[in-house]
Amino acid sequence: MFIVTSTWQIIVSVFGLGKEAVAEAPPGPRVVAGEGPTAPAEVARACADGVAQLEQALDRGFRAASTAGSEDAALRAFEGGRLPEWEAARVAALDGECARHPRGRDAYAALLRLKLAEEGFLRRQVVDLAPVRRDVEAYLPR
Repeated sequence: MFIVTSTWQIIVSVFGLGKEAVAEAPPGPRVVAGEGPTAPAEVARACADGVAQLEQALDRGFRAASTAGSEDAALRAFEGGRLPEWEAARVAALDGECARHPRGRDAYAALLRLKLAEEGFLRRQVVDLAPVRRDVEAYLPR
């Protein structure tokens, strides 16, 4: 029965049969866009676009922090480089937008994990790279 219902729905959609044909459709579950666990495409797009923008801002902040000489300077550069996208109000708005989409929460959580991973990387690596960077700079003519 499921196969018959699904096939009928595909035929109706593909061949553009009118409402009179839909009324003759075999009994079964009707799938309506925007109902149930699936959110409208606009919500999914807004969440995806927002996550992509914040990810790009993370990349920008990470690049800004990569040349810092100390952990504190790196974290300040990382935070400053992420602005204005990572302002609290914008992040909270995106959190709310992504909460409306079934996979939005997962995408938002993955973004936050990336942010924490990059912060942790900066904390560990800047300390290790600082002496090597100073060594290279010592050989450069002034």
